[in-house]
Amino acid sequence: MDELSQSRPEYSICITRYNNGQTVRRSLESILNQIDNDFEVIVVDSESTDGSYEILKEFSDVGKIKLIRQNCSRGKGREIAFENSSGKYIIANTDMDDIFKPRLRELLARYQAVAAGRLLWASSRIKGAFGGGESFTIAPRELIAELGGWKDLQIFKDLELRSRAARRGKYRRGEFALLEATNPHAERTRTRIARMKWRYVRYREILRIGLPMGLWNRRETRKQKLIKACMKVSVLPFYQSYADPFNYDSDSNNPRYPVGPLDLEEVKK
Repeated sequence: MDELSQSRPEYSICITRYNNGQTVRRSLESILNQIDNDFEVIVVDSESTDGSYEILKEFSDVGKIKLIRQNCSRGKGREIAFENSSGKYIIANTDMDDIFKPRLRELLARYQAVAAGRLLWASSRIKGAFGGGESFTIAPRELIAELGGWKDLQIFKDLELRSRAARRGKYRRGEFALLEATNPHAERTRTRIARMKWRYVRYREILRIGLPMGLWNRRETRKQKLIKACMKVSVLPFYQSYADPFNYDSDSNNPRYPVGPLDLEEVKK
């Protein structure tokens, strides 16, 4: 075995973050406290302004993380982290406003047992979380490269990636309680302007990946159809489209994820 193979980590944890000063230290420590030299951690900071970058720099200076600072969308940040990683497997969606239970190795063991070679979408539900919780992506490095990585999207970047994995028959999903605490993102709904900004970004990215404004189980309302028509003229020409007919099944009004959920929470006897 050559020196490169010996030094290559098994897993790369790819993180994108911006202004998580209140949680960044505890979040990062909740990951670092349960990993060893089989792992590397790559953090892309989108030019934070709240002092959290300086906290990350402390970890970087002692070699605990690889830190990259670049103004970018979350999807672009995921891709930058991936391109600067070297692990055989990629772990993504581990945001720095989340606190993690010491169960990462358990999740990885279940991945290898029931979803090896595929992209696994592991949902972690938690009470009070924005959208019900967070989800984590685990996939072989080669598969992420074959799929073309993450696109330059602010939200729905992971949904768009898993759609491409599903198209190749390389997608599995399941639930696993990895989260101890998460950010409820009250700032997105605190004021009318905040709600409008969040809705604008959400609608923009939905249209860029070719999903209906009503998303999964709701038909588009008349108001949404009007917003859609306006955004197609005034907004979308300035952004790259990642729409793929496969991403959306018009008959069932659902994204095309044909496989049933896995049992990730193995029952202990």
